[in-house]
Amino acid sequence: MIRPFDLLVLNALRYFKTLSLLTMKSVCGKLKTL
Repeated sequence: MIRPFDLLVLNALRYFKTLSLLTMKSVCGKLKTL
């Protein structure tokens, strides 16, 4: 049985992971254009 709080934490972790990946990609893209 998964509690709603656990689901919320999992969603937050997934969101931050995606956010960090996007940030890394954009930073790499900026470095390439320099």
